[in-house]
Amino acid sequence: MHETIGENREVVPEAFFKVILCLRGVPKAIGYVVRNNEGKRKKDQFVNTVDDVERITGYDFFPALPDSIENEVEAHASLDEWE
Repeated sequence: MHETIGENREVVPEAFFKVILCLRGVPKAIGYVVRNNEGKRKKDQFVNTVDDVERITGYDFFPALPDSIENEVEAHASLDEWE
């Protein structure tokens, strides 16, 4: 059972996700999955490859990219490339 809140018993998500794609210069992508619980953690603990986020969510995020680019950027994630 999922946790619910409020008068209308809205379901509280277990986690949130985000994927980012940058095609400027060398293409790169990064994914994040953040569990919806208390506590503070460094952002690097939430970093995932886009492939991992796709596996977790069941979504295919960048199907319009050429396969050569899509396969490369979705398999790699480095927070250092984004700072």
